[in-house]
Amino acid sequence: MNSLYTFYSWTDIIAVLSYLIVTIFLCMKLSSNRSTFLLLSILHFTMTCFYYYNGTVSIDVSDCAMYYRVSYQYSGSWISILSIRESVSFIWFLCLPLIHLLKLNYLGCFISFSMVGLLGWFLLFRVILDVLVSKKKSKWIYFVFLPQLHYWTCAIGKDSILFFLICFALFTWHFRKPMWTFFFSMLLIAPIRIHISVGIMLAYVLSVFFSKRHYTWQKKTILGFVFLVGLFLSFKVALLVTSSFNLQELSEYVTRDDAKYSDTNAGVDLSGASWGVKVLSFLFRPLFFDARNYLMIEASVENVFWVLLCLTIALRLCNRQTRREADWHYLGFAILSILILSLGLSYGNSNLGIAVRQKTMIFPFLFYSLFLLQPLKLSQRYKTINTPTSINPLLK
Repeated sequence: MNSLYTFYSWTDIIAVLSYLIVTIFLCMKLSSNRSTFLLLSILHFTMTCFYYYNGTVSIDVSDCAMYYRVSYQYSGSWISILSIRESVSFIWFLCLPLIHLLKLNYLGCFISFSMVGLLGWFLLFRVILDVLVSKKKSKWIYFVFLPQLHYWTCAIGKDSILFFLICFALFTWHFRKPMWTFFFSMLLIAPIRIHISVGIMLAYVLSVFFSKRHYTWQKKTILGFVFLVGLFLSFKVALLVTSSFNLQELSEYVTRDDAKYSDTNAGVDLSGASWGVKVLSFLFRPLFFDARNYLMIEASVENVFWVLLCLTIALRLCNRQTRREADWHYLGFAILSILILSLGLSYGNSNLGIAVRQKTMIFPFLFYSLFLLQPLKLSQRYKTINTPTSINPLLK
């Protein structure tokens, strides 16, 4: 079976060359910070190779290997695989044409998913560079070089796809693209993680309803209807998990599933902890005293930067001048997304390895919030000193 994952062909060479071409193309699309994004792309590719090597060494416990193996051995039609009631069927659906149509091997599929993750980083980079047009320069931009952020967004599986779709949703929100583009990304997120889709939709709806900017009642009605449909679908998923929609039964299911992962090498017992402790544990652990292998040691080092990132955001929110200059139409959506996703993902999550992986879904909103709260340039501050809210001129 190992030969299934270590067999190489000319298609793998084409996949690597495609990554190189995509990297050059994306760098050329940027008007500034091209060298920074180039280094980011190199790091992303390095982590792809590292993850691929780990996956071939530990095939029996690798989700990537499972996605590839099932898709490789599947003999049914492309669409019919979606009828399999598994949360990973959408990933199999994406792998099938790569394997059976493009004839990509395990490495080629890895590179393909890695490019999707890289596209997510490019969209996030575009958003941050646009925010910085009216802001002071910041060294926080180098936060994108934390290795684990790339380790979990470069492999075959849910995380690279989710990261791209979340960054795409943030891109459509920031640049005020048509509303349907945002909900299209939510529609694609739903088969993978419907609770993440519903959470971001809720943040979007609340941001629009309470925004001081003008939105017609027709748009608000459509938004409310779409959110209710998403909420209804999430209830349908709950019905698939339990025989009847019972909150206690659903809670017991989550607790049982959580206990399964808490018994692993990266598990911690949070059964008696408050929700606040669970959120803090989700965001900032593992720390050094939790480390049990080299990946957790590296993650604990990165979590020190996560603490600094969140502390910086909190301090800027406490600063009256910064709050006055911030555009709360955009900042409100990011803060709501952080709060809703943190509360949702931390509940029933007692595995630090899974927590590190799922934090990549929150990172785009944290990074966006940080730069929205970045102090204005002196020239921009002078222009907006008599206005209650500062607005980036590119966002008008």
